[in-house]
Amino acid sequence: MLRLFLCLGMIEVVAAVEALLNQELQFDKIIVQDPEGKYRCLQSMSDIVLVNTDTDTGLFDGIDLCIDKYPHDYYYLQGADDVLLNKKFLINFDESRMTQDPDIYFERIKIVGEGRQRVWPPGCFVKKGIVLPPHFGSVYRSNVLTRIRMRDFASDGNVGADTAWFYSVGVDDLNMAYMDCISFEMAAGGISNNGRYAAFKNMKSMIVKLKKRNYPYVLASLRYIFAVLIKSVYIRRNN
Repeated sequence: MLRLFLCLGMIEVVAAVEALLNQELQFDKIIVQDPEGKYRCLQSMSDIVLVNTDTDTGLFDGIDLCIDKYPHDYYYLQGADDVLLNKKFLINFDESRMTQDPDIYFERIKIVGEGRQRVWPPGCFVKKGIVLPPHFGSVYRSNVLTRIRMRDFASDGNVGADTAWFYSVGVDDLNMAYMDCISFEMAAGGISNNGRYAAFKNMKSMIVKLKKRNYPYVLASLRYIFAVLIKSVYIRRNN
């Protein structure tokens, strides 16, 4: 099994890679998607770090491009400005494979932004298909990522693309393994740090994308609204 790290965006990328290299159980390969070729020097950090400089058309095209180029059974996705905190994350994932054979494996993430720290998501709601696990900071079985492509939902812009993709893959039919510990620090702010109404703009964009592809959008919208409410009210604080 190859565990694949896709580094998309280049803020604080060295710290992100260092955290991945400090895992108690080593990744098989850490792949940095860097179409501008600015970070080839990262390969000197370890022989398992590979910098891919193939041209992409954006965030989700970069994910699909690396999946196609480096095909394996499970992928761990992470942004370059986020940090994997739990050094036993891969051990926990391997144990879940032995018992649960997950399509998606995730743990709680720490959201840093908006002047506070929060911990997300509540696993019980994710298992019921009501809210989403974190897109980055999670492990995906390859056929979950290749059956329907993220890039297809980003052809008219990245906003709402990952959410639309997730609801289209059949969330109710996925086996999601979860461990209630904090493993991941997300610097971007979770739902969005791009303004007060960003969550609703994201939902509007998601609806448009789902409609274009004839996916049911009413249930997805209800789940999304509920997720926003949970995230703003019910999240366990990390003090």
